[in-house]
Amino acid sequence: MADGGLKKGRKRLALSGERCIFAKMEDERKTNKQVMLGELGKYCIDISKLVFGGVVLAGIMKLDVNRALLFGLGTVVVLLTVSAGLICILLANSNKEK
Repeated sequence: MADGGLKKGRKRLALSGERCIFAKMEDERKTNKQVMLGELGKYCIDISKLVFGGVVLAGIMKLDVNRALLFGLGTVVVLLTVSAGLICILLANSNKEK
């Protein structure tokens, strides 16, 4: 079998007698949109970690703040930013498979 018989995206790995082993080489280039969605997802997760740390530090310090409002609002913001980050990362990875 000559090299002209190879299909696009395949590469010959080994040739032993009459046996050939082929591996499918997929093009896994990311588009700008996928890269931006992935980076936005990482950024949102980093923001959620910073908010969580701020809530913990504010809770430890003896400040005159409403603790129920602090922990409630902090929890909501952390959950929203983590979920937004995970959604962006999932969208970036799902677009790659298409």
